Order: sequence, then structure tokens, then C-alpha cells
Amino acid sequence: MIVITGAARVADGNRAAFEQVAVRQVTLSRQEPGNVSYSYFEDRMEPGRFFFYEEWKDRAAVDFHFAQGYCHAFMDAARRLAEAEPELTIREIMVKAGLTIRMRKDRARSPIVQRIGSRLLPCRASSQIFAASRWRTRARPRLH
Repeated sequence: MIVITGAARVADGNRAAFEQVAVRQVTLSRQEPGNVSYSYFEDRMEPGRFFFYEEWKDRAAVDFHFAQGYCHAFMDAARRLAEAEPELTIREIMVKAGLTIRMRKDRARSPIVQRIGSRLLPCRASSQIFAASRWRTRARPRLH
């Protein structure tokens, strides 16, 4: 399984426009056959800071996702509306019998990610990112 995380800080004046493109991205991405989950959250302590979490079945699903026109449109809009370059991290998660046994940073990024100029950044400690009281869900998780 492939896990993609992303983050962007958006100025107050751009929040409504950013949320429109984020909702469209989440909605269309969830319809892709290789998508396991896709959500985004807004930080309650820092309004305008958004965090994205995606799970994909395999590398082929990620490559298909990054080839979609709406994905390119979202990345362009995110760069235009964000205060700084949005962050993107891609990781391959090895799962056995429902347990995560190994996690490694993807060093061989897909050509499409390299082409659109996204960069891999180290993941922050889970206590910093996933503090339950801090993040407000912006798109409801899909029910399986």
C-alpha cells in the first residue's frame, strides 16, 4: 500500500477557494479504483493549515492518480493559493495480517511527481500531526 501525506498553509483570503478545489480533489480521487482512502483536515489551532492523508492500493494506482487532469489542476491551484510550496510525502507501507511491519520513504518517486515539482519531506512525529483535538475533518471518510 502507498500512503501520501500533504500539507499546505493558506491565507484567510484564499481559504474558501482552496477548500473548493480540495473538496473536488477528494471527491474525484475517492472514485478512482485504486484509492483506499482520501481525507483532508484543517488545523483548529492554526486555521488555514490543511493536512491531506491518502491511501492507495499500489504504485500503479498512484501513477494513474497523478496522471489525472483534476490532480494537475489541484496541484496548480494549491501552489497558487498556498502561502508557501505545499508539502508532499509518499511512503510505501508493507502490511502483513493487518499489522504494519515496515515503512520506508519512497526514494524512487514516480515521474509525474518529479515533473510537477513536488518534494519529499520527512514525516513529523505522530503526536505533532495527529493530536485528536487539533485537526478538524474536512471531508468525511468513506464507509467500507
